[in-house]
Amino acid sequence: MASASEMNSNFLPESPLGVFTVEVAMPGGAGADWRPFPAQELPLAEYARQIIERFDFKAEIIELAADHDPDISRPGIILIDPRFMTMPGGRAALEAAVKGLPKWILPMLVVSQSADADTADMADQVRNILSAAGALRGRSARRGARGADSFQAFSFLVRDLMSEAERNYITHRSKQRYGAPVPSHRSAGRSGSLPPSWAGRRASAPRRQGETPDAR
Repeated sequence: MASASEMNSNFLPESPLGVFTVEVAMPGGAGADWRPFPAQELPLAEYARQIIERFDFKAEIIELAADHDPDISRPGIILIDPRFMTMPGGRAALEAAVKGLPKWILPMLVVSQSADADTADMADQVRNILSAAGALRGRSARRGARGADSFQAFSFLVRDLMSEAERNYITHRSKQRYGAPVPSHRSAGRSGSLPPSWAGRRASAPRRQGETPDAR
């Protein structure tokens, strides 16, 4: 005879987590040890993962994608190191990646306060590429292009971009399925109208200002 725990497991399966992609555009790729801010203990992409997973999503860190097909692309952010422009083919790769970028994938430029003049110039080139590609259509995207120059600014900006990407993604999916947008899960709660992998989850309370993310 099945135990109570086995029965609960059979009849109450966990809802799959929605997945956010964290694309990394920097020399060395997604696996590089990128630490642009003082006293930073972990690579920057890992901090982004921790912040996102505090909101009950699964975060997947990947290389910069060459193409973002609106039919299959998941919501996400692109962390951009201006030094990516110095790589052979870096400019062309970034231009291709952000061309026709869906509204649920938002760019985020990261430039440390100690950046030299050459890095600042490359950051401006990245902004020009994003603007020319039409990737700065919303307030959050424009904030992302202005960039983060401190760890605290980075932490808050990840939350802002994640929230905007989620809203845009749910609006897009609900229009595809039902012909009209539905609210994000933050206001809709356990709405049965949300895409299956996004329904039934609630965001954790944001951390207070000055707190840094850590592992769950």
